[in-house]
Formats: sequence, structure tokens, C-alpha cells
Amino acid sequence: MENNRWGQYFQVATNLAVLLGVVLVVIQLRQNSELLKLQIIKQDADTYTSAALETLPEDFNDVLYKSIESPEELTGAEILALDRYFWGRQLTRWRGLYDLADLGLLEDSAWRRSIIEDAILLDQPYGRAWWNGIKEWETTLPDELVVLVDEVLENSPGDSQRDVIEGTKRRIELEEEKSKK
Repeated sequence: MENNRWGQYFQVATNLAVLLGVVLVVIQLRQNSELLKLQIIKQDADTYTSAALETLPEDFNDVLYKSIESPEELTGAEILALDRYFWGRQLTRWRGLYDLADLGLLEDSAWRRSIIEDAILLDQPYGRAWWNGIKEWETTLPDELVVLVDEVLENSPGDSQRDVIEGTKRRIELEEEKSKK
């Protein structure tokens, strides 16, 4: 009788272990599914971003500078290069970060912080025009992302990229004066 009772306890413990094993397998499958989604999102973003950035002209920094200093003088080819840059560098990255947060793989504050830091690059005449155009025709952007970028631009001075360039030039001049003394 005592052996039969121990056998029943052992059977219950075995059944619980099997059940726990099944639960762990289900959890592992869900995690693998999320990792696969993550890999697909990242691969898609990387492919688009690298293709977009590889086609930028060698003098792209000059084009970017021109978009800040004299956007009205941009040629059609320069506008296309800037579009590839902002689309590939900014928008694709932002979507990827948002998707990671949506999957629960990235803290909400992390994707928001990254977008806030990046969106300031649009704080110049061409960047603002580009962003307003994207919002008009790109209907798949998450509303939360659009609102966040809009807030960054509404709260920025309106031409911070030019301010960064001019401020850096002034600091270089000051450093040169110091080194001459």
C-alpha cells in the first residue's frame, strides 16, 4: 500500500514535469517567433538602408551642407540623394526601432530617445520640407512616430543645423586664437 502511494506521487510529479516541459517548449517557440520577426525587420531595414546610402554621391556632405545653407539651389539629383539619405538613414531606422518596441524587444523610452536625437537633423529648411512631404504621402507611418517627430520640430529653433555649423566654426576660431597665444 505504501509503495502504491509513492507510485501515485511519482506519477503526479512526472505528469507535472511533462506539463512544465510542454509550457517551456511553447514559451521557447514564441521567443523564437519574436526573434525571427526581429531578424526579418532588421534584415529588411539593413538592405534598404545600405542600398540607399551606397547610391549617395561622393560629395554628399557638400549636398547636405547645401541643403542647410541654400536649399533653394538644390538640383533634382541632389534632392533625390537627400531623399535617399533621409529615407534610408532616418525613416527606415525609426520604423525598425518602433517595430522593436512594438514587439516588446526595446524599451519605449529607447526608441523615443533615439528618434528625438535624430529628428533634430530635420531642423533645417530642406529637412522640414522633406518631413512634411513624407507625412502627406507615406500612410504607413505609425501615428506615434509622426507625432513625436512633429513635436521635436515644433520645439526646435527652426534652423538648428545651421546653428551647429556656425557654432562649431566659432569654437574652432577660438581654439585657433588660444593656440596662437
